[in-house]
Amino acid sequence: MILVYNRWIFIVVFFWGLLHSLSSMAQNSIDTNIVQQQYVIVNSLEFNPLKNKAQVSKNREIILGKKISIEEYFASCNYIIEWYENNGYPFANIQPKDIEYKDNTFEMNLDIESNNHYKFDSIIVKGDVKISDSFLRNYFQIHKKKSYSEKLISNIERQANQLIFASMSTPAEVIFTIDECHTYLYLNKRKTHSFDGIIGFVPADENSKSIKLTGDVKLKLNNIFARGESLAFEWRSYESSSQDLFINTSLPYIFNTPFGSTVNFKLDKKDSSFIKQDFQAGINYYFSALNHISLFYRNESSSAISANNQYDYSNFKANSYGLQILFDKLNEPILPTNGYKIISSVAYGKMKRIKSENKENMDKYNFNFDIPFYRRIYKNFIFHSQLSGSANFPTKLHENEMERFGGFGSLRGFDQNVFSANLFAILNTEFRFMLERYSYLSIFWNGAYYEKNAINSYSSDFPWGLGAGIAFNTPAGIFSLQYAIGKEQNNPFDFRSSKIHFGITGMF
Repeated sequence: MILVYNRWIFIVVFFWGLLHSLSSMAQNSIDTNIVQQQYVIVNSLEFNPLKNKAQVSKNREIILGKKISIEEYFASCNYIIEWYENNGYPFANIQPKDIEYKDNTFEMNLDIESNNHYKFDSIIVKGDVKISDSFLRNYFQIHKKKSYSEKLISNIERQANQLIFASMSTPAEVIFTIDECHTYLYLNKRKTHSFDGIIGFVPADENSKSIKLTGDVKLKLNNIFARGESLAFEWRSYESSSQDLFINTSLPYIFNTPFGSTVNFKLDKKDSSFIKQDFQAGINYYFSALNHISLFYRNESSSAISANNQYDYSNFKANSYGLQILFDKLNEPILPTNGYKIISSVAYGKMKRIKSENKENMDKYNFNFDIPFYRRIYKNFIFHSQLSGSANFPTKLHENEMERFGGFGSLRGFDQNVFSANLFAILNTEFRFMLERYSYLSIFWNGAYYEKNAINSYSSDFPWGLGAGIAFNTPAGIFSLQYAIGKEQNNPFDFRSSKIHFGITGMF
């Protein structure tokens, strides 16, 4: 509506001003200033119906009787029209009347016609995706009996493309009846369930005939109950008698409210040194699409497995409460090419060491952040950077009380979770050349700074690595291959310790 209105007003103003200038030029011979600054004076505003006058007038920029530039006039009219369009009046318009032109200034009165008021009614999905009506209404904020909003309709395509389990094939359409509107969404199912795994058997130790299960398994399921929920399962056994387990579940918009839940569980077993459990449950408040603020509870516990505590592993328990924010402006959830995402959390609680000389409760603080960024810099060239990190207090910690990082997914060029630290920050930079939608070539550099303030020692370093990779889409899934080499402690590169990560993620 705004675009049509602006064109109509601009045509009237332009030709009126042009005719006046040509008339002056004919009378005064040659005038080099044909196009001059135009001004507007609005003497009165008439609202029909009058009930909207208070809301619109509250923040409008048109001051009756004041001379303003034509640009300021258009901006103020746009504000008025936008207010109507976002408050149930999609066909509102402004009609100038009693127009007079003198000395490059238009004097006029304005009539503001709101026309019919509309409310959202049904949402009709055209496509093969299975999704509940309550999820769609909360996700797009198109609630039944809510006043029509042009802004909400304009956001649909961007928000739909952020859904990991659906994609929009055609822009949304709105059908207006007498006082209601029906929204048509053309959504198709994405293949976003994924499975990536390799399993093997190795001897349990050099002197034993028994075998041990090793491998790396990742399973992700999305929207299996048509509620927008997600489930992730990851298991990795990467060293002798060591393994990681991670489980995550998320359910948005519970009971048709803006509240949801997230539950995480992590298990980390480090050979015969220690075992650590980490449980976290949060209540999310969704303020836009899947962007949310979360209040969470976290319970951690760890114990040394071996009596020989030579690496300073402790037995401890910790309980903390925290706040997390997730803000997603990526254009695509699977392989973004533009936008950014912010995930950050802060927590406070108490930690108690057991079977230690110091058994009192200690304050525990934790801060985490993860900020990926993508930008299309030229045609098929994509720049990607990611800044992530963590800080944990108290200052002096045992080995198993620290955060671990390294390897594919954090700091490429190093073994998985090879580093442990009180605090660290990781910067990843990458240039991608897109071959197809889900295929690309890449070169990358990543580096980290960390501080490890242990009970009896202190160290810090700046490890970094570089490499190249390729990923391409196949009928079976996305195949990826990455080569990386890293260096630390001022040591030179050792190509014998370079890392190769390859795998195929089956999509179904």
